[in-house]
Amino acid sequence: MAVTWHGAAITRDLRPVNWSGISVFDLDGTGRIREARAYFDRAAFQAQVHGS
Repeated sequence: MAVTWHGAAITRDLRPVNWSGISVFDLDGTGRIREARAYFDRAAFQAQVHGS
């Protein structure tokens, strides 16, 4: 199973930071989460955080 998500924050110097990603869940036979992995564009996130 996979879900998309979005995040938003404000840096200490009041710049907005917005990002999105996808989380992928591996479920066991009863539907419980066995493993979870999240993916997002780290370079784009860091460019916003560091003002690049």
